[in-house]
Amino acid sequence: MGKAVLEGQEPSEPAECVEELARFFPGAMQLRIPVRVCKGRSGKATSSEETMIEFGTVDEVLFVSGLPLDFEDIVRIRNANGSLDIVAEIIAMHLYHDKMAIAAKFLEGVPNWIIKADGQATPEVHSGAEDSSMKTKSAAV
Repeated sequence: MGKAVLEGQEPSEPAECVEELARFFPGAMQLRIPVRVCKGRSGKATSSEETMIEFGTVDEVLFVSGLPLDFEDIVRIRNANGSLDIVAEIIAMHLYHDKMAIAAKFLEGVPNWIIKADGQATPEVHSGAEDSSMKTKSAAV
């Protein structure tokens, strides 16, 4: 996937902004996984925030961020219980007011990732989210 910054008619909700970006990721599935995103590999960076993985693919996650991120930046993404702890590279961005919809590609395998290569979600993965938010559906592409 090439680099892309998308601009245009702004959606009314930040999650809708991520949905706009998700259209460019075939097989993206809607998720609601609360995570902490830290700029850098270590996860100990002073630049971090709580956000929500809104969409995901086998290899990418999409979320809204107010962090000062740019293409090819590295981020560490963790959920509350630590069952998801990944390092990813920023590959696409979509501007929304003072926030940015971000697509980040995994830099290493994620053995317990909720989306498998066949495009199916595995509900037994513990994301740290409540059960009702673990339901997935295919994104309209």
